Amino acid sequence: MYDGFDPVTKNDKESFRKMASLAYSTDQIDEGLQTDNHEYKSEEKNYKQIVEIININTAGKQDLLKLLKVGPVTAERIIRFRDDFGSFTTLEDLLKVKGIGPKTLENLRPLIKL
Repeated sequence: MYDGFDPVTKNDKESFRKMASLAYSTDQIDEGLQTDNHEYKSEEKNYKQIVEIININTAGKQDLLKLLKVGPVTAERIIRFRDDFGSFTTLEDLLKVKGIGPKTLENLRPLIKL
């Protein structure tokens, strides 16, 4: 009785191992690498990184959540601080918000404005 599966050959096993190792490799697939009857080609794509600069004096919670290392609690603290004390006058004012230290501020600096 034929079950629809063909026996696996030694060549199939080697091909599978080669392709499986590429899945965990950081190297690109060689241009034109052929296995069995399939041809795999690497593609180089140039991605333009779109960076949105966020105004911390007008940003809502959802905008603040786009910032690296700013979670829901920190976003709410920024908004609460702004509501209680008014607009931030310098970026260093963010250091007064619990959860934002010097290292976080340095990471945020290129992504925020007043």
